[in-house]
Amino acid sequence: MALGWGTEFLLTCDHRITTPNGELRATRASIGIVPGAGGTSELWSLVGVTTALRLGMTGESINATEALRVGLVDEGCADLDAALDRARSLCARVARRSPSAVAAFKRGVLASVGRAAADRAEIEARAYELCLHSQEAAIGREHFKAITAGGEAAWGPRRDFEP
Repeated sequence: MALGWGTEFLLTCDHRITTPNGELRATRASIGIVPGAGGTSELWSLVGVTTALRLGMTGESINATEALRVGLVDEGCADLDAALDRARSLCARVARRSPSAVAAFKRGVLASVGRAAADRAEIEARAYELCLHSQEAAIGREHFKAITAGGEAAWGPRRDFEP
């Protein structure tokens, strides 16, 4: 169950997983305040304006099925153990990737939201250049067979770029 701040905390996650018993609620207006951690500024970007207004103004609880349907969560699992296993699996997969490429991908995606196509292409080009210049692309090519078979590569330290 995620109420109020718990639901707002979900907005900060890269991927949200629920179980069939999941219940989410934006409760702030019910207690005389508005959200202070993204419930007004970010919720709409996941669920759309009308659904954000409905959830925020009514304090209505939604179950896992509805949360999946409106986009508040990304994936459903059969139970808590399965959800935790899935979360650990996703984390392990990310941890085996180039830290520079993962960081550049995430920064590129987030920086591209709401930008014109030309700006998005420029952000992507800078992220791509970072991977080339940091030698991460060369490491990836060198270990391509091992990586695609589920293995790992000896990636360098994470390097960042400014989108």
